[in-house]
Amino acid sequence: TVIGVVANPFPVKGLNYFIQAAAAILREYEKVHFVIVGKGTQDDELRRQATELGVAERTLFAGQCEDVRPYLQAFDIAVLCSLSEGFSNAILEYMAMGLPVVATSVGGSPEQVRADVTGFLIPPGDSEALENALLSLIRDENLRATMSEAALDRCRREFSLEKMIARMEEFYLRL
Repeated sequence: TVIGVVANPFPVKGLNYFIQAAAAILREYEKVHFVIVGKGTQDDELRRQATELGVAERTLFAGQCEDVRPYLQAFDIAVLCSLSEGFSNAILEYMAMGLPVVATSVGGSPEQVRADVTGFLIPPGDSEALENALLSLIRDENLRATMSEAALDRCRREFSLEKMIARMEEFYLRL
């Protein structure tokens, strides 16, 4: 199982909670891999944390990447663990790739992720809630497949280019 995040490592992205959850998960599931795609001010700090918690060998720090699709294709589960967020492009990219999403319930995440349908919404700054949501998806392949399909379907229905254009036209007509 590959669990990944596309986020530049800055404090607001909460990636330290991702590393903490990884350490807890690896105590139970030794073959899980974790990926962080992005570059930021916390790169060294997160690498140190991964080493201290014994997850460095199972965590790929991919760095900055122009095209994240190859990474997303390798993910089984996608995460957004931000402490604050607007309307996340990463979540839309995850859903467009048919990935179940575990996201903190901040900013636009509740508008994007349908709780318990396309993924899980968790409180920000809670590595245990992140761990539990991820373990649910690791343990239950049927749940993962169902959420994957629902995420892709929701992305196509609610967030397609055609849908966005129609919403913009409706907005202008109301004005």
